[in-house]
Amino acid sequence: LAAMDRDIKQVGHPVLRGAARAVRRDELQTPMFRSLIDDMVQTMRTAGGVGLAAPQIGVPLRVIVLEIREEYLTKLTQEVIKAREMRPLPLIVMINPVLSVPPPPPPSSSSSSSPSSITNDPVSPPGPGMVVHEEGCLSLTGFRATVARHHEVTVRGWDREGNDVEVTVSGWAARIFQHECDHIEGMIYIDRMDSRTFRMFAPPEEKEQIYNFG
Repeated sequence: LAAMDRDIKQVGHPVLRGAARAVRRDELQTPMFRSLIDDMVQTMRTAGGVGLAAPQIGVPLRVIVLEIREEYLTKLTQEVIKAREMRPLPLIVMINPVLSVPPPPPPSSSSSSSPSSITNDPVSPPGPGMVVHEEGCLSLTGFRATVARHHEVTVRGWDREGNDVEVTVSGWAARIFQHECDHIEGMIYIDRMDSRTFRMFAPPEEKEQIYNFG
């Protein structure tokens, strides 16, 4: 069957707030499951996104797809690309992904717990190995906010044929993986965002697909 675009569920739909179930091996080669993956890729590309999780199209399974297309980077400045460590990412299909992060570095000898380092900021500062950048989401169109994410992650799971795969990524690709893995746990980036940065984006920014996480 030809791949088709599916409706992307928006925040408020209950499928986005439940933990997805694991895919069984005996499901991998079924026509229904193979069509699901094809439709996820098609839907992601049509929407101009860089990632998508199965719950976003109403299917509560632990499946994610990711892709950073070269054309998305051409719409950004080199300063933005460098600061966010954005690089093309070939299509990845990950089934039953398990995400892990490297252990935090030891505290610096120069770190201090003196009163001068204490603030009344209600938002916790990012910890070691964390970076803060804006994110958007195809399930919450028209908005963005800053989110602290791990700079590097390792993700293990199956590819679409059921082979064991493991990838270690950093920068923007690591952010996308974390965003999509949140979806299969019933979480959305607004659960992690600095709420003071939550904003509607301006019309010219609609062309910046690199922020269109699943």
